[in-house]
Amino acid sequence: MNIEVKTPNYASRINQEKRESVKVFFAERCEKHEEILESISKRLNKDENISVENLRRMDNKLKDYLCSAQKKFPSSGRNFNVLVVALELMEDLDEWYLYLFGQQGAFTEHSFIEEKYDNVDAVLLCNSVTGLHNWEKYSEQDIDVWDLENNLCFLLLDPRKEKTDKGKYYFEKGMFLFGELTSSFLMYLDNEMDKDMSKKNISSELFYIEFMISESTLISDFYAKIMDSKSDVDKTS
Repeated sequence: MNIEVKTPNYASRINQEKRESVKVFFAERCEKHEEILESISKRLNKDENISVENLRRMDNKLKDYLCSAQKKFPSSGRNFNVLVVALELMEDLDEWYLYLFGQQGAFTEHSFIEEKYDNVDAVLLCNSVTGLHNWEKYSEQDIDVWDLENNLCFLLLDPRKEKTDKGKYYFEKGMFLFGELTSSFLMYLDNEMDKDMSKKNISSELFYIEFMISESTLISDFYAKIMDSKSDVDKTS
């Protein structure tokens, strides 16, 4: 297995969030985002002067990471190549998941990335930055922040490789390399899609796009259900 680790710099995003303005974040790529921002600004500024700005997406950063890893990872079929994106907040995990699987996501057939990055077999999204920022607190609890199994980790295969040897390795072993969360999350995702799809009479491709747009907090919702279940178990034990 080959691993490349990247941690996005959120300094610009944090500075932008601190400014006095109404922030608009587009969960999906949108060609008419400037027109939408202008329309929102006109509505808000009928009576007072309110600044409206687009909260920058970071999907181009993902593109940079994938293209960089493409040059470093071997193309041999005997290697399983993983790009690790180390994040901090739960909202970051939700956001980067959509960069992979949302409309024009990097791991979809209609990817916004034109360059090749097929040497990357899977992307690991994790919140390890949280532990590193608070390592003293966790060390007092004997929690090793460097152990990825102590973090939220989701190893996500490029679906276009499901029927290859890489896909076979992923489903038999790969998804369990960094803990059990990936397996549980994929089961949760399948169940949620099955429940929603049974209510709608539309094509599977159109449904998937609609589902991903509406479910922009998939990882957060999944984690909330885990914590609710754990709380119920604790109450009955």
